[in-house]
Amino acid sequence: MKEIGICNRLHHSKKVSQLSQKLIQDEIKLGEIIWREIIGIAELDDAYQKLNSLVNKEEDIKLSHKNKLKKNELLKREAESIEGEADQKIKSLYKFQGDLSEELIEIKRKSQEYEDICADLRKKFINPNNEISEEIKSQYTETRQLLVKLKLKDQQARNQLEKTKGQLQEILTSTSRMNSEIMNKVSKSSKDLAYNTAEFEAIQGYKEKAYMKIGAFLVQNFNSDDPSIISIKEKFKIRPSESERLQRSIQYHHILAS
Repeated sequence: MKEIGICNRLHHSKKVSQLSQKLIQDEIKLGEIIWREIIGIAELDDAYQKLNSLVNKEEDIKLSHKNKLKKNELLKREAESIEGEADQKIKSLYKFQGDLSEELIEIKRKSQEYEDICADLRKKFINPNNEISEEIKSQYTETRQLLVKLKLKDQQARNQLEKTKGQLQEILTSTSRMNSEIMNKVSKSSKDLAYNTAEFEAIQGYKEKAYMKIGAFLVQNFNSDDPSIISIKEKFKIRPSESERLQRSIQYHHILAS
């Protein structure tokens, strides 16, 4: 029987807590609805001034938050643009490297071809039975000149290929540096956004306390003949029935929990 009694008291104690929380939430909602109308009630002047200040600060934070979100989006787009531009340059350089490599292969093939021609012509030079004609001499000279031009072209292509390697590295380094700078800005902006969120949540807590004070005051002074209170009740069609019912239930369960 003793255990049953303890369980019952715990049940009623829990009910008191639940109903009290419901009453508080109702008072907060009531305060939120009517707070702009309490300017004529002296007892609530501090709460009114506090809420007025908090609402203004809240608007400033919302605007700051919106601007920072916009800035973050712009920074991210800038990073994407830098990456996209770098990708295009890298693709272009890779294609150029591919073209140069093919050109070097063709130069090597032609060089070998001319080397073979020159070798055949030299054999005619060293054969004592051959009479060296001016045509052979001219062909040999011409082929050697072509070889010189090919070697020059080969060196130019290799130089260009080496240059593209440097350009690629420069693009990668530059892109990494710029993105690092942007990400640092994004990180700082994100911290500011987190601070704004924390500050906004704190303001919500302060506002709820002020709303609760206003709502509780109206509930406690519902039958007052203060013209401001009467005006608020009429304007918002406020009835005491729900609050009175909750208060009676809280008192009832509080007695049973004792």
